[in-house]
Amino acid sequence: MKTRKGFISNSSTTSFICDVCGELFAERDCGIDDAQMFQCVNEHTVCESHMVNQERYDQYIDSEDNEGLYKVPVECCPICQMEKVSKFELDAYLLRISVYSSREEVEKAIKDQFKKYDDFIAYLNQDKKG
Repeated sequence: MKTRKGFISNSSTTSFICDVCGELFAERDCGIDDAQMFQCVNEHTVCESHMVNQERYDQYIDSEDNEGLYKVPVECCPICQMEKVSKFELDAYLLRISVYSSREEVEKAIKDQFKKYDDFIAYLNQDKKG
């Protein structure tokens, strides 16, 4: 008899992460509706609790050309409506306005400036006025 050690996976677990709050939902054999999330046409995955324009969402769900919870109209998405900014897009924006031209350059600058993780976190948490 063989014994396996370590990580073993032969399941069909599905995971969804909200682009607004970062909530993770992971279950075996589930769909986005089980996670109480939806995905807009721009592929932002969002918890239903963050939805904007419930009336438009209801119209979409009730329509015959409804493509399911993976193609919800942009009018329902807080990211598409610029009420929230996803972590991914925030990172992309910060890199765009940075003096550095790539993520690798930013990482190198951090490594050059900080030799210990605690110092880096202290810097991030300090008051910007100081």
